[in-house]
Amino acid sequence: MKTKLMAALAIGALALTGCGGGSDGTSTGMVDSAGTPLSFVDVVQGDIVEPGTYHLVGASDAFVAALDAVVVPANGYAPDSMITVGGVSFRCTADNTSNCNIAVNEDGSFTTVGTIAAVLRGGTFPTTETEQLILAERARAEAERARADAEQARADAAEAARQQEQAAKEEAERQAAEAAARERAGDAQKAIAGLRSTTAAVGTVAVVPRYSAAADVSITSPTVSFSTRSRSSASGWSVTTLSGTSSTHKDDLVVYSNRGAPSRVLLTQEFPTRFEDEDDSTASSPISDEITAAASPGANDDGGRIRSGSFPTADGTDKSFTNNYDSDTTDGNTDPDMVRITGTFQGASGYFQCAATQSAACTIGRRGNRYIEVAGEWSFHATDTARALVDDKSYMYFGWWRRVQTEDGTQSFQRFRNGLSSDHAATIGSGSAFTALTGSATYRGPAAGQYAIYQPLGTQSDSGSFTASAVLTADFDSDMLSGTVSNFSNASDWSVTLNAASMEGGDVDNDTGSTGWTIGTSTSKQPGVWDATFYSEAPYVGQIPDVLVGDFTAIFDDDDSDTNGDVGRIVGAFGARK
Repeated sequence: MKTKLMAALAIGALALTGCGGGSDGTSTGMVDSAGTPLSFVDVVQGDIVEPGTYHLVGASDAFVAALDAVVVPANGYAPDSMITVGGVSFRCTADNTSNCNIAVNEDGSFTTVGTIAAVLRGGTFPTTETEQLILAERARAEAERARADAEQARADAAEAARQQEQAAKEEAERQAAEAAARERAGDAQKAIAGLRSTTAAVGTVAVVPRYSAAADVSITSPTVSFSTRSRSSASGWSVTTLSGTSSTHKDDLVVYSNRGAPSRVLLTQEFPTRFEDEDDSTASSPISDEITAAASPGANDDGGRIRSGSFPTADGTDKSFTNNYDSDTTDGNTDPDMVRITGTFQGASGYFQCAATQSAACTIGRRGNRYIEVAGEWSFHATDTARALVDDKSYMYFGWWRRVQTEDGTQSFQRFRNGLSSDHAATIGSGSAFTALTGSATYRGPAAGQYAIYQPLGTQSDSGSFTASAVLTADFDSDMLSGTVSNFSNASDWSVTLNAASMEGGDVDNDTGSTGWTIGTSTSKQPGVWDATFYSEAPYVGQIPDVLVGDFTAIFDDDDSDTNGDVGRIVGAFGARK
């Protein structure tokens, strides 16, 4: 039996498996036996089983019967000898130095001696259920491996496509970034050129700030039409932003102003030569004056001062009125002989009056935001307690205007700043009262303008508008003013130093101050310029001023000998309150 079982082991032991024990018809009882499990279905031509201890899995009755018919030599099989059992040929390989043999252990396992190799499987006997399960599992495993291989192939193809798409995207982004960088560099160079000359570079700006409304801005030489207008606020200053585009250029303009709310003043005080109170002893005594509202307004035209809910509302329209009031109730005639309409004159309440006749109608027309007398002689009537609205006339303003040519992108830039009333400026009387001041004061407020920078310090080229914060300190003992502009909206590591300059006479005159521009830890070797003027809310008589407005230019250049070799420019204006 040992020698017969040696043949069975040789056939089954040609490949190792992890299968479990016994099967139908087996006489080997391998469920709990020791040794490595071997399966008949694993016999493959040329497989080698090394000497060791094994147990057979899934041997069929037919195969065991075939083993019974085999006569095994007493001394085993000589090297390179062959035997066929159940359609399987095997041999003791030629490299053995002695015969191959097998010992059957008491637990049913087998120990081989020598190396045995399968030569050919004929498959002339049926497989057991266990073998069928093994084959099915092996087919399933092979199918799973094929599916996994196909899935991996799809994943590899998808990853290759993703990487290719990502590479194409990164290349497109790189090219777009390079194109954008070239465009920024070109724009920055044009902007720097435009910022080098800022005195009346574009045209003449006329600004009339308004309280709680966008400023009135008109431009002459050339005439500019702005298509958009908006209002915002910053640090207590009203900000008006305007833009307009023509076939040849684009204009952008920003105005900061600190115009306050209108105040109420007696009509007799605001217009003392027109609305005279001829009865000082009587309260609420009547006052009146004729209205002058011509189609072509003069210096003292009333067209913008008169308002009434009865007047026409549509631009370009006229409205005629018939008599509705009896001005003389003592003459026995109760027929109306006068037109009387309630309304206001520069905010003062009262009524308008006109005498209409068959030959002379009383007609008012609307032209834009003002009214005109079309027919009749109109007058305004009130009492001596009526109060008119008087606009703030002590405001200051500052801002900038940029024009970009459509054809070639050439830019021109202009900054501006002013105070409306000269008698509120600290320079009044040659600034003698201002020069007598002592002590110090700090002024804070917004700054705004344009910048351009061309690849300095390894950064990207850029240009555009900015907002920032200005802080200035006035030393009245030494008559020196100094400050900084920082917190730039476009670059947090920028700052401009307004170096100390003489403010004797109430201002830092005509770019006499110098500036220094710092980017991070690097400071330009080329100085810029700045100036400023002090104003007060009330007419100036020697008090510490309330506000100052100024403008500045900063240059960034590593070469202190060439003002046109700069790689950066900042041009702006500022307003600051005490």
